[in-house]
Amino acid sequence: MAMTQLEAKNAKAVDRPLKLSDGGGLYLLVHSLNPNHSKYWRLAYRFAGKQKTLALGVYPEISLAIARERREKARKLLANGADPSNTKKAKKISSRVLSDDSFEIVAREWFMGRVPNWKESQSSKIISQFERDIFPWLGARPVDKIISPVLLTAIKRIENRGARETAHRTLTYCEQIFYYAIATGRTLRDPASGLRSQISPLKSKITTSHRFLTRSL
Repeated sequence: MAMTQLEAKNAKAVDRPLKLSDGGGLYLLVHSLNPNHSKYWRLAYRFAGKQKTLALGVYPEISLAIARERREKARKLLANGADPSNTKKAKKISSRVLSDDSFEIVAREWFMGRVPNWKESQSSKIISQFERDIFPWLGARPVDKIISPVLLTAIKRIENRGARETAHRTLTYCEQIFYYAIATGRTLRDPASGLRSQISPLKSKITTSHRFLTRSL
């Protein structure tokens, strides 16, 4: 017999854990030792001849309706010959890989590889610059998902506060980071390519010196 929302809400265990069934292997596990009577959605199923249990979430954060949806998704996986538990683990691993390939992680790897060649003051200035101007906007994004317009917006923020030289320097570092990402197999393209023409050009030091000399003559 299917469970009702009221039954799920009022379920309490007395001297031992209570299992309140909803059918199709789905049940609400209520702990007796916890004063709050914590409740957990579980799905009992068999795969490859073995009895297994899949965690579907905590009640009431996960409602009865959502728990049923998750049960049906798990049953579809079973019907296709897949173990829902292994599929869940694979998704967690995939999420960690994406996190490891975030722009900030890749940028810091690139940075650490170059620190020995820089003065301490220079390396400190570069990483502080990225922590202020780039990581808040791009840091959590997977490096292979960053597109040119998004990167340009971040660079333009620097330029628009009047730090034109910093904007150009940051773009140069971003180009090097994406080259590193390509070399280490994190992405296939460099979204920084071609963006320099989209920010205001720097005044050439040679041109400036030439003008000064011309005026002095």
